[in-house]
Amino acid sequence: MKRKKCTIYPFQPWELPKNQNKYGVILWVPDTITELIEKAADHFKLDLPSTSCILTEEAGQILDVNMIIDGQKLYLITT
Repeated sequence: MKRKKCTIYPFQPWELPKNQNKYGVILWVPDTITELIEKAADHFKLDLPSTSCILTEEAGQILDVNMIIDGQKLYLITT
């Protein structure tokens, strides 16, 4: 099976940060959403609550890593 990668950004898709890093990180898509959230949080040095989630550009929540398209832009947020 071909590995997929995605770009994760540490802000909400509808709000570009003004004083924060606008750069994302490209990660290989792991086996679970929890692993993806943890890897992204580690990269951005964030302590995230258990209510963190991954959103698409259209603000849809990703519930399963199999829903991620190779090369997709995603956003790590807390709810």
